[in-house]
Amino acid sequence: MPVEIKLSLAKETQFKTPVWSKSTAKPGEAVEARITASDLAPGQKVSFAIYDASDRLQAVLPGDQSHKASWKPPVHSDGMKFYFFAQLGQVPGPKNGFSNFAQRLKSGELELKKLKLEVEKIDAAFVPKQEKLELKYKLDDAAGYALKGRYEIWGERYPTDKPIYSENFTPAAGQKTWNSWYGGKDPNGNSGAITENGPLKTLYLTPEFTPYRVRIIVGPDQDTIDEPWGAGLGKVAMVEAAFEVSFMGIFVRVQKEIEDSVKLALEDVLAVEPRTAKGVYREMGRLPLKTEAQLNNGWQPGQAQVAEGKGVGRIRLPCHRHTVIGESLSQDSSNGGGGWRCRIADGYMSNAGNTKFSIDSGVYTRAELPLEVEARLKSRDPEKNKKLASASSRHLPKSMWVSLSNRTGGRCPVPVMPTSLFGCWGSFDATLSFARRFPSAWGLKITLCSALAAGSMLVFQLSPGCRE
Repeated sequence: MPVEIKLSLAKETQFKTPVWSKSTAKPGEAVEARITASDLAPGQKVSFAIYDASDRLQAVLPGDQSHKASWKPPVHSDGMKFYFFAQLGQVPGPKNGFSNFAQRLKSGELELKKLKLEVEKIDAAFVPKQEKLELKYKLDDAAGYALKGRYEIWGERYPTDKPIYSENFTPAAGQKTWNSWYGGKDPNGNSGAITENGPLKTLYLTPEFTPYRVRIIVGPDQDTIDEPWGAGLGKVAMVEAAFEVSFMGIFVRVQKEIEDSVKLALEDVLAVEPRTAKGVYREMGRLPLKTEAQLNNGWQPGQAQVAEGKGVGRIRLPCHRHTVIGESLSQDSSNGGGGWRCRIADGYMSNAGNTKFSIDSGVYTRAELPLEVEARLKSRDPEKNKKLASASSRHLPKSMWVSLSNRTGGRCPVPVMPTSLFGCWGSFDATLSFARRFPSAWGLKITLCSALAAGSMLVFQLSPGCRE
Protein backbone atom coordinates (compact mmCIF):
# COMPACT_ATOMS: atom_id res chain seq x y z
CA MET A 1 0.00 0.00 0.00
CA PRO A 2 1.54 3.31 -1.05
CA VAL A 3 2.40 5.93 1.65
CA GLU A 4 1.53 9.57 0.99
CA ILE A 5 3.99 12.14 2.44
CA LYS A 6 3.24 15.87 2.38
CA LEU A 7 6.20 18.26 2.35
CA SER A 8 6.01 22.03 2.94
CA LEU A 9 8.99 24.23 2.16
CA ALA A 10 9.48 27.31 4.45
CA LYS A 11 9.95 30.54 2.59
CA GLU A 12 13.18 32.44 3.19
CA THR A 13 12.84 35.63 5.21
CA GLN A 14 13.31 38.78 3.13
CA PHE A 15 14.96 41.75 4.94
CA LYS A 16 16.67 44.30 2.69
CA THR A 17 16.98 47.85 1.33
CA PRO A 18 16.73 50.23 4.34
CA VAL A 19 15.93 53.75 3.04
CA TRP A 20 14.59 57.12 4.13
CA SER A 21 11.41 58.36 2.48
CA LYS A 22 13.32 61.49 1.38
CA SER A 23 16.94 62.60 1.29
CA THR A 24 16.48 66.05 2.89
CA ALA A 25 14.04 67.35 5.49
CA LYS A 26 13.08 70.49 7.37
CA PRO A 27 13.30 70.56 11.17
CA GLY A 28 10.18 68.99 12.63
CA GLU A 29 9.06 67.61 9.25
CA ALA A 30 7.89 63.97 9.38
CA VAL A 31 10.06 61.47 7.46
CA GLU A 32 9.80 57.69 7.25
CA ALA A 33 12.41 55.04 7.89
CA ARG A 34 11.62 52.02 5.67
CA ILE A 35 12.78 48.45 5.13
CA THR A 36 11.64 45.78 2.67
CA ALA A 37 10.70 42.78 4.77
CA SER A 38 8.55 39.67 4.26
CA ASP A 39 8.08 36.11 5.45
CA LEU A 40 9.24 36.88 8.96
CA ALA A 41 9.64 33.93 11.28
CA PRO A 42 7.41 33.67 14.34
CA GLY A 43 8.54 36.08 17.06
CA GLN A 44 10.50 38.33 14.70
CA LYS A 45 9.75 42.07 14.74
CA VAL A 46 11.10 45.11 12.89
CA SER A 47 12.40 48.24 14.65
CA PHE A 48 14.48 51.28 13.70
CA ALA A 49 17.36 52.81 15.70
CA ILE A 50 18.07 56.37 14.48
CA TYR A 51 21.51 57.99 14.97
CA ASP A 52 23.03 61.35 14.12
CA ALA A 53 26.30 61.80 12.23
CA SER A 54 28.20 61.68 15.54
CA ASP A 55 26.74 58.23 16.25
CA ARG A 56 24.52 59.49 19.04
CA LEU A 57 21.27 57.59 19.39
CA GLN A 58 18.25 59.82 18.72
CA ALA A 59 15.32 57.41 18.84
CA VAL A 60 14.28 53.73 18.71
CA LEU A 61 10.95 53.25 16.93
CA PRO A 62 8.87 50.09 16.31
CA GLY A 63 7.98 49.28 12.70
CA ASP A 64 4.34 49.16 11.68
CA GLN A 65 2.69 46.44 9.61
CA SER A 66 4.30 47.88 6.49
CA HIS A 67 7.69 47.87 8.23
CA LYS A 68 7.95 51.67 8.40
CA ALA A 69 8.31 54.22 11.19
CA SER A 70 7.62 57.97 11.15
CA TRP A 71 10.09 60.37 12.82
CA LYS A 72 10.43 64.18 13.11
CA PRO A 73 14.05 65.36 13.31
CA PRO A 74 14.65 68.11 15.90
CA VAL A 75 16.00 71.59 15.16
CA HIS A 76 19.77 71.73 14.83
CA SER A 77 21.70 75.00 14.55
CA ASP A 78 24.31 73.67 12.13
CA GLY A 79 22.15 71.19 10.27
CA MET A 80 22.80 67.49 10.71
CA LYS A 81 22.88 64.17 8.90
CA PHE A 82 21.09 61.12 10.27
CA TYR A 83 21.10 57.39 9.50
CA PHE A 84 19.24 54.43 10.97
CA PHE A 85 19.66 50.73 11.56
CA ALA A 86 16.75 48.57 10.47
CA GLN A 87 16.66 45.83 13.08
CA LEU A 88 15.07 42.40 12.69
CA GLY A 89 14.46 41.44 16.27
CA GLN A 90 13.98 37.92 17.57
CA VAL A 91 13.50 36.10 20.83
CA PRO A 92 17.00 35.22 22.08
CA GLY A 93 17.64 31.53 22.77
CA PRO A 94 20.13 28.67 22.29
CA LYS A 95 19.21 28.15 18.61
CA ASN A 96 20.21 31.75 17.69
CA GLY A 97 23.09 32.12 20.10
CA PHE A 98 20.98 34.28 22.41
CA SER A 99 21.14 37.16 19.92
CA ASN A 100 18.50 39.90 20.03
CA PHE A 101 18.71 40.57 16.30
CA ALA A 102 18.66 38.22 13.36
CA GLN A 103 19.76 41.04 11.06
CA ARG A 104 20.74 44.71 11.38
CA LEU A 105 21.10 46.84 8.24
CA LYS A 106 22.34 50.46 7.98
CA SER A 107 20.54 53.04 5.83
CA GLY A 108 21.83 55.93 3.80
CA GLU A 109 21.87 59.51 5.15
CA LEU A 110 19.05 61.99 5.74
CA GLU A 111 20.21 65.59 5.56
CA LEU A 112 18.47 68.03 7.92
CA LYS A 113 18.34 71.65 6.84
CA LYS A 114 19.69 73.92 9.55
CA LEU A 115 17.85 76.57 11.53
CA LYS A 116 20.36 78.86 13.19
CA LEU A 117 20.14 82.12 15.15
CA GLU A 118 23.25 84.19 15.85
CA VAL A 119 23.62 87.48 17.75
CA GLU A 120 26.06 89.63 15.82
CA LYS A 121 26.02 92.69 18.07
CA ILE A 122 24.16 94.08 21.07
CA ASP A 123 24.61 97.32 23.00
CA ALA A 124 26.77 96.73 26.05
CA ALA A 125 24.64 99.32 27.87
CA PHE A 126 22.03 101.94 27.07
CA VAL A 127 19.96 104.66 28.74
CA PRO A 128 16.31 103.56 29.02
CA LYS A 129 13.68 106.06 27.86
CA GLN A 130 16.36 108.25 26.26
CA GLU A 131 17.74 105.56 23.96
CA LYS A 132 16.55 102.36 22.30
CA LEU A 133 18.32 99.05 22.77
CA GLU A 134 19.88 97.89 19.51
CA LEU A 135 20.30 94.20 18.71
CA LYS A 136 21.72 92.84 15.45
CA TYR A 137 21.26 89.16 14.67
CA LYS A 138 21.22 86.69 11.81
CA LEU A 139 18.68 83.96 11.01
CA ASP A 140 19.77 81.10 8.75
CA ASP A 141 16.59 79.35 7.62
CA ALA A 142 16.87 78.25 4.00
CA ALA A 143 13.95 75.85 4.48
CA GLY A 144 11.57 78.62 5.56
CA TYR A 145 10.73 76.64 8.68
CA ALA A 146 10.43 79.54 11.16
CA LEU A 147 7.04 81.23 10.85
CA LYS A 148 6.72 82.79 14.32
CA GLY A 149 9.18 84.62 16.55
CA ARG A 150 9.45 86.47 19.83
CA TYR A 151 11.84 88.82 21.63
CA GLU A 152 12.00 88.45 25.42
CA ILE A 153 13.74 90.58 28.06
CA TRP A 154 14.85 88.89 31.28
CA GLY A 155 16.19 90.53 34.42
CA GLU A 156 18.90 88.44 36.09
CA ARG A 157 17.99 89.82 39.53
CA TYR A 158 14.37 90.71 38.91
CA PRO A 159 12.00 88.93 41.35
CA THR A 160 10.27 86.72 38.77
CA ASP A 161 10.85 83.58 36.73
CA LYS A 162 9.19 85.07 33.66
CA PRO A 163 10.31 87.57 31.02
CA ILE A 164 9.60 91.12 32.11
CA TYR A 165 8.81 92.12 28.54
CA SER A 166 8.06 90.18 25.32
CA GLU A 167 7.24 91.15 21.77
CA ASN A 168 6.13 88.87 18.91
CA PHE A 169 7.44 89.27 15.38
CA THR A 170 7.44 87.48 12.03
CA PRO A 171 10.90 86.04 11.34
CA ALA A 172 12.69 86.23 8.01
CA ALA A 173 16.04 84.80 7.00
CA GLY A 174 19.07 87.07 6.83
CA GLN A 175 20.63 89.82 8.95
CA LYS A 176 18.11 91.70 11.05
CA THR A 177 18.05 94.58 13.55
CA TRP A 178 15.72 95.08 16.51
CA ASN A 179 15.94 98.64 17.78
CA SER A 180 12.43 99.72 18.67
CA TRP A 181 12.43 99.21 22.45
CA TYR A 182 13.13 102.01 24.96
CA GLY A 183 13.67 99.74 27.96
CA GLY A 184 10.07 100.45 28.92
CA LYS A 185 7.08 102.30 27.53
CA ASP A 186 7.64 104.22 24.32
CA PRO A 187 7.70 107.90 25.37
CA ASN A 188 5.82 108.72 22.16
CA GLY A 189 3.25 105.92 22.34
CA ASN A 190 1.77 103.12 24.39
CA SER A 191 3.86 100.13 23.33
CA GLY A 192 6.87 98.59 25.01
CA ALA A 193 5.77 98.82 28.67
CA ILE A 194 7.23 96.34 31.16
CA THR A 195 4.35 93.98 31.86
CA GLU A 196 5.61 91.50 34.48
CA ASN A 197 4.61 92.29 38.06
CA GLY A 198 7.43 93.74 40.12
CA PRO A 199 9.18 97.01 41.03
CA LEU A 200 9.59 98.09 37.39
CA LYS A 201 6.11 97.34 36.07
CA THR A 202 5.07 100.20 33.72
CA LEU A 203 8.44 101.90 34.45
CA TYR A 204 11.90 101.58 32.85
CA LEU A 205 14.90 99.34 33.36
CA THR A 206 17.28 100.49 36.11
CA PRO A 207 20.75 99.45 37.35
CA GLU A 208 19.06 97.70 40.29
CA PHE A 209 18.44 94.48 38.39
CA THR A 210 21.29 94.54 35.87
CA PRO A 211 22.51 92.59 33.97
CA TYR A 212 19.61 91.87 31.64
CA ARG A 213 19.24 89.36 28.80
CA VAL A 214 17.46 89.53 25.48
CA ARG A 215 16.26 86.18 24.15
CA ILE A 216 15.17 85.52 20.56
CA ILE A 217 12.95 82.50 19.81
CA VAL A 218 11.76 81.33 16.38
CA GLY A 219 9.64 78.30 15.52
CA PRO A 220 6.90 76.90 13.28
CA ASP A 221 3.85 78.14 15.24
CA GLN A 222 2.74 80.22 18.21
CA ASP A 223 2.33 77.25 20.57
CA THR A 224 5.99 76.31 20.23
CA ILE A 225 7.06 79.92 20.77
CA ASP A 226 4.89 80.28 23.87
CA GLU A 227 6.25 77.07 25.42
CA PRO A 228 9.80 76.53 24.13
CA TRP A 229 10.51 73.98 26.90
CA GLY A 230 7.18 72.21 26.41
CA ALA A 231 5.39 72.11 23.08
CA GLY A 232 8.40 73.74 21.45
CA LEU A 233 11.06 71.36 22.77
CA GLY A 234 13.20 70.34 19.80
CA LYS A 235 11.10 72.50 17.47
CA VAL A 236 12.39 76.03 18.11
CA ALA A 237 15.71 77.83 17.73
CA MET A 238 16.81 80.20 20.48
CA VAL A 239 19.69 82.57 21.25
CA GLU A 240 20.46 84.98 24.11
CA ALA A 241 22.72 87.98 24.71
CA ALA A 242 23.38 90.08 27.82
CA PHE A 243 23.34 93.86 28.25
CA GLU A 244 23.46 96.28 31.16
CA VAL A 245 21.90 99.42 32.52
CA SER A 246 24.72 100.78 34.66
CA PHE A 247 26.14 103.95 36.15
CA MET A 248 28.95 105.72 34.34
CA GLY A 249 29.45 108.43 36.96
CA ILE A 250 27.84 111.13 39.04
CA PHE A 251 27.59 114.82 38.35
CA VAL A 252 27.83 117.27 41.27
CA ARG A 253 26.93 120.91 40.76
CA VAL A 254 25.82 123.94 42.69
CA GLN A 255 22.06 124.24 42.72
CA LYS A 256 20.57 126.47 40.07
CA GLU A 257 18.60 129.63 40.82
CA ILE A 258 19.70 129.98 44.42
CA GLU A 259 19.27 133.27 46.25
CA ASP A 260 22.04 135.88 46.30
CA SER A 261 22.49 135.52 50.05
CA VAL A 262 23.23 131.82 49.57
CA LYS A 263 25.65 132.60 46.76
CA LEU A 264 27.54 134.93 49.07
CA ALA A 265 27.58 132.30 51.81
CA LEU A 266 29.18 129.84 49.40
CA GLU A 267 32.20 132.14 49.30
CA ASP A 268 32.88 131.06 52.88
CA VAL A 269 31.65 127.46 52.64
CA LEU A 270 33.36 126.06 49.53
CA ALA A 271 37.13 126.10 49.27
CA VAL A 272 39.76 124.48 47.07
CA GLU A 273 43.05 123.06 48.40
CA PRO A 274 45.90 123.74 49.10
CA ARG A 275 45.60 125.80 52.27
CA THR A 276 48.21 127.82 54.09
CA ALA A 277 48.86 127.55 57.83
CA LYS A 278 46.82 130.74 58.26
CA GLY A 279 43.80 129.13 56.63
CA VAL A 280 44.05 130.80 53.21
CA TYR A 281 42.95 128.53 50.36
CA ARG A 282 43.82 128.47 46.69
CA GLU A 283 40.31 129.65 45.86
CA MET A 284 36.96 130.04 47.59
CA GLY A 285 33.37 129.68 46.51
CA ARG A 286 33.59 126.82 44.05
CA LEU A 287 33.87 123.05 43.74
CA PRO A 288 37.22 121.51 42.83
CA LEU A 289 38.11 120.65 39.26
CA LYS A 290 39.18 117.16 38.33
CA THR A 291 42.68 118.57 37.71
CA GLU A 292 43.77 121.82 39.31
CA ALA A 293 46.45 123.95 37.66
CA GLN A 294 49.94 124.49 39.06
CA LEU A 295 50.48 127.26 41.61
CA ASN A 296 53.76 129.13 41.30
CA ASN A 297 56.11 130.11 44.09
CA GLY A 298 54.69 132.91 46.17
CA TRP A 299 51.02 132.24 45.32
CA GLN A 300 50.60 133.34 48.94
CA PRO A 301 53.34 135.00 50.96
CA GLY A 302 55.98 132.41 51.84
CA GLN A 303 54.23 129.58 49.96
CA ALA A 304 56.19 127.22 47.69
CA GLN A 305 55.14 126.00 44.27
CA VAL A 306 52.28 123.48 44.12
CA ALA A 307 52.30 121.06 41.19
CA GLU A 308 49.30 120.39 38.97
CA GLY A 309 47.20 117.60 40.42
CA LYS A 310 43.84 116.15 41.38
CA GLY A 311 41.43 118.74 42.71
CA VAL A 312 40.60 118.54 46.41
CA GLY A 313 37.93 120.72 47.92
CA ARG A 314 36.71 121.61 51.39
CA ILE A 315 33.24 122.28 52.68
CA ARG A 316 33.59 124.62 55.68
CA LEU A 317 30.40 124.74 57.73
CA PRO A 318 30.07 127.48 60.35
CA CYS A 319 28.27 126.43 63.54
CA HIS A 320 26.34 128.62 65.95
CA ARG A 321 26.78 126.95 69.32
CA HIS A 322 29.47 125.10 71.26
CA THR A 323 28.99 122.47 73.92
CA VAL A 324 30.71 123.67 77.07
CA ILE A 325 32.59 121.49 79.51
CA GLY A 326 30.29 120.13 82.19
CA GLU A 327 27.11 120.84 80.27
CA SER A 328 24.50 118.16 80.87
CA LEU A 329 24.12 115.55 78.15
CA SER A 330 20.94 114.35 79.85
CA GLN A 331 23.19 112.02 81.76
CA ASP A 332 22.68 111.83 85.50
CA SER A 333 25.14 113.98 87.44
CA SER A 334 26.87 113.74 90.80
CA ASN A 335 28.40 116.23 93.25
CA GLY A 336 32.11 115.70 93.62
CA GLY A 337 35.28 117.73 93.34
CA GLY A 338 34.38 120.87 91.38
CA GLY A 339 30.65 120.64 92.10
CA TRP A 340 27.85 118.94 90.23
CA ARG A 341 29.10 117.37 87.01
CA CYS A 342 28.18 114.60 84.55
CA ARG A 343 30.76 111.92 85.24
CA ILE A 344 31.66 108.63 83.57
CA ALA A 345 30.34 106.58 86.47
CA ASP A 346 26.97 108.36 86.47
CA GLY A 347 23.91 106.61 85.02
CA TYR A 348 22.46 107.69 81.69
CA MET A 349 18.93 109.09 81.68
CA SER A 350 17.96 106.86 84.64
CA ASN A 351 15.86 109.77 85.86
CA ALA A 352 14.05 110.07 82.52
CA GLY A 353 15.89 113.20 81.48
CA ASN A 354 15.68 114.75 78.03
CA THR A 355 18.01 113.66 75.27
CA LYS A 356 20.69 116.03 74.10
CA PHE A 357 18.87 116.35 70.80
CA SER A 358 15.79 117.57 72.64
CA ILE A 359 17.82 119.99 74.71
CA ASP A 360 19.68 121.43 71.75
CA SER A 361 16.89 121.40 69.15
CA GLY A 362 16.00 124.99 69.99
CA VAL A 363 19.50 126.33 69.42
CA TYR A 364 21.04 123.98 66.89
CA THR A 365 20.92 124.65 63.18
CA ARG A 366 21.39 122.07 60.45
CA ALA A 367 23.51 123.08 57.48
CA GLU A 368 21.93 122.85 54.03
CA LEU A 369 24.36 122.56 51.15
CA PRO A 370 22.98 123.89 47.84
CA LEU A 371 24.51 121.04 45.82
CA GLU A 372 22.75 118.85 43.26
CA VAL A 373 23.84 115.30 42.55
CA GLU A 374 22.88 113.61 39.28
CA ALA A 375 23.68 109.98 38.41
CA ARG A 376 24.62 109.46 34.77
CA LEU A 377 24.06 106.12 33.03
CA LYS A 378 26.31 104.54 30.42
CA SER A 379 25.07 105.35 26.94
CA ARG A 380 25.01 102.96 24.00
CA ASP A 381 27.05 105.66 22.27
CA PRO A 382 30.44 106.03 24.01
CA GLU A 383 30.60 109.65 22.84
CA LYS A 384 27.56 110.55 24.93
CA ASN A 385 27.23 111.13 28.66
CA LYS A 386 30.93 111.73 28.98
CA LYS A 387 32.47 113.98 31.62
CA LEU A 388 30.88 117.39 31.27
CA ALA A 389 32.85 120.62 31.23
CA SER A 390 33.83 121.58 34.76
CA ALA A 391 35.39 124.95 34.19
CA SER A 392 34.81 127.13 37.23
CA SER A 393 34.23 130.79 37.79
CA ARG A 394 35.34 132.90 40.73
CA HIS A 395 31.90 132.78 42.26
CA LEU A 396 29.91 129.69 41.38
CA PRO A 397 31.44 126.54 39.91
CA LYS A 398 29.60 124.77 37.16
CA SER A 399 30.21 121.19 38.12
CA MET A 400 32.36 118.40 39.39
CA TRP A 401 32.31 115.04 37.64
CA VAL A 402 33.14 111.86 39.53
CA SER A 403 33.67 108.61 37.63
CA LEU A 404 32.66 105.28 39.14
CA SER A 405 35.55 102.83 39.33
CA ASN A 406 35.66 99.04 39.43
CA ARG A 407 37.97 98.67 42.40
CA THR A 408 37.20 96.43 45.33
CA GLY A 409 37.73 97.01 49.01
CA GLY A 410 36.72 99.83 51.32
CA ARG A 411 33.55 101.51 50.14
CA CYS A 412 33.83 100.30 46.56
CA PRO A 413 32.27 96.85 46.11
CA VAL A 414 31.76 95.21 42.73
CA PRO A 415 29.79 95.37 40.43
CA VAL A 416 28.50 98.96 40.68
CA MET A 417 30.88 101.14 42.61
CA PRO A 418 29.92 103.77 45.16
CA THR A 419 31.99 106.93 45.22
CA SER A 420 32.54 108.78 48.49
CA LEU A 421 32.73 112.52 48.06
CA PHE A 422 32.69 113.80 51.60
CA GLY A 423 35.18 112.51 54.14
CA CYS A 424 34.22 113.20 57.71
CA TRP A 425 35.89 113.85 61.05
CA GLY A 426 34.70 113.13 64.58
CA SER A 427 31.09 112.11 64.99
CA PHE A 428 29.86 114.07 61.99
CA ASP A 429 28.83 112.22 58.87
CA ALA A 430 28.41 113.67 55.42
CA THR A 431 28.54 110.91 52.87
CA LEU A 432 27.54 110.48 49.26
CA SER A 433 27.31 106.81 48.51
CA PHE A 434 25.30 104.17 46.74
CA ALA A 435 23.35 102.23 49.36
CA ARG A 436 21.91 98.73 48.89
CA ARG A 437 18.12 98.55 48.97
CA PHE A 438 17.81 95.05 47.48
CA PRO A 439 20.46 92.31 47.31
CA SER A 440 21.86 93.81 44.13
CA ALA A 441 20.14 97.16 44.01
CA TRP A 442 21.76 100.54 44.28
CA GLY A 443 20.25 103.86 45.27
CA LEU A 444 21.67 107.30 45.88
CA LYS A 445 21.90 108.51 49.46
CA ILE A 446 23.20 111.78 50.89
CA THR A 447 23.31 112.35 54.63
CA LEU A 448 24.54 115.12 56.87
CA CYS A 449 23.55 113.56 60.14
CA SER A 450 24.75 115.77 62.95
CA ALA A 451 23.71 119.23 64.04
CA LEU A 452 26.45 121.82 64.36
CA ALA A 453 27.34 123.61 67.58
CA ALA A 454 27.22 127.38 67.77
CA GLY A 455 30.35 129.35 66.95
CA SER A 456 32.47 126.41 65.72
CA MET A 457 33.76 125.55 62.27
CA LEU A 458 33.47 122.02 60.85
CA VAL A 459 35.62 121.21 57.81
CA PHE A 460 34.81 118.44 55.31
CA GLN A 461 37.13 117.23 52.60
CA LEU A 462 35.67 117.01 49.09
CA SER A 463 37.58 114.90 46.59
CA PRO A 464 36.71 112.80 43.55
CA GLY A 465 37.30 109.08 43.47
CA CYS A 466 36.73 106.00 45.56
CA ARG A 467 37.75 106.15 49.18
CA GLU A 468 39.30 102.94 50.47
